[in-house]
Amino acid sequence: MHSKIKSSQLAKRFDVRFHFSEEDDFESWALEELKDTIVRDPNCYGFKYSRVGIPIIRISDMKQPFVDFSRVAYISDEVHNTFKKTQLLPFDILISVRGMSTGKVSIFLGEFAQANISPNIIIVRLKDTSLSCYVAMILISEVGQKQIKRFFSGGGNPSLTAPMVNQIQIPKPTKEKLNQINKLFDEAIKKRKDGDNILEKINSIFFREFEGFKIEKTIVSTRRKSDLRERWDPHYHNEGFRKLRKFLSKRSESSKQIEHYGKEATAFTEEIDNKKVVEYIEIGSINNLTGIIDDSVIDYPEKLPKSSKALVGYGDVLISKVRPYLNSNSIVLNESESLISFASKNGFAIFRTSATNYKYYIAAFIRNELGLAQIEMYQSGTSYPTVSSDDIKKLRILEISTDNMDTINSLYEDYVGIKTIEEFSTKAILEIIEDEEI
Repeated sequence: MHSKIKSSQLAKRFDVRFHFSEEDDFESWALEELKDTIVRDPNCYGFKYSRVGIPIIRISDMKQPFVDFSRVAYISDEVHNTFKKTQLLPFDILISVRGMSTGKVSIFLGEFAQANISPNIIIVRLKDTSLSCYVAMILISEVGQKQIKRFFSGGGNPSLTAPMVNQIQIPKPTKEKLNQINKLFDEAIKKRKDGDNILEKINSIFFREFEGFKIEKTIVSTRRKSDLRERWDPHYHNEGFRKLRKFLSKRSESSKQIEHYGKEATAFTEEIDNKKVVEYIEIGSINNLTGIIDDSVIDYPEKLPKSSKALVGYGDVLISKVRPYLNSNSIVLNESESLISFASKNGFAIFRTSATNYKYYIAAFIRNELGLAQIEMYQSGTSYPTVSSDDIKKLRILEISTDNMDTINSLYEDYVGIKTIEEFSTKAILEIIEDEEI
């Protein structure tokens, strides 16, 4: 890729990327024309977070196109009111403007009555909020990302400024396509709310059945030397995990190890037809926020990684072996007779749970705090923690009353279907946007 420019053009900017040739030819608005305000506060730091209060959105909370509030930090009313210009309104568009995550985009839908942002995020507030969802998806799409990357300043630590954001071109859609995109986005919003409501019901059942037990990890734990005979990993001896093991011990009669429901899958060693495409699931294929497989690779077998993989089918459970705390645990949904699926053995411990009637209950449990913590408890390493298949096999599935197991099994099946539609809706929007006819 190269561009030929005149030396006089360098008077504006020296960045090589800025002068790449652009082939886009569409009627558009500059974002500056649409904005009511574009603002960030670089001084929004130097305060302490609160245990409760007003959410402050950080780059890690931005999941495109929505904000994930599951691990959001909170600030006091006093801090919130100190930084008035970054107080959010419904349908504000958020763009990360510093660091390696520069260019991430989310939209704040007014999930909280009050909210604020970190200094590494900029607010784009439009005069016409009916365009907000469309503009946010444009910025997420290749159309927007190509422009954002072109405006990057800095090499190893890129950044964006308000004047750069002002220059981003937003293609003018036809009325029909705008309505189509807004309808799909509304569907995604609705499904997101429906999914959240289902998870709330599932978690409330678990909470009641487990008598409100919560894992509260401590910063420091003191242990006798004899305690280390079982395992040397420091976090294994955290007070929170120690209490978890006691809790599991008390419920040993009403729990079963995961292989009771399905044995671990072995590596696939048979011949495969190289003329037929297959699905390949790796860690990056899982949306760790939703637990849905939404970005698997569809390709010919010879083009897939040569590393160990297992044949998987509908209802099999995948448990992440790398950075387990991210909760990239999922259930396989492919029921196609023509498309076979494989999953990475390096990335997952894979269990043949397809035959059990409670496959969705198991998937819900391993994504719940009590399931995830059992996996996290056995991880080794600090910067890139991993957990072995043998340790994952120690995972105990806590069984509850039959009625509630049936309820959760049914609810989580509904949840998976709903989140699949949500993912489909947002992907369909991107396909419409990136269509050359827009």
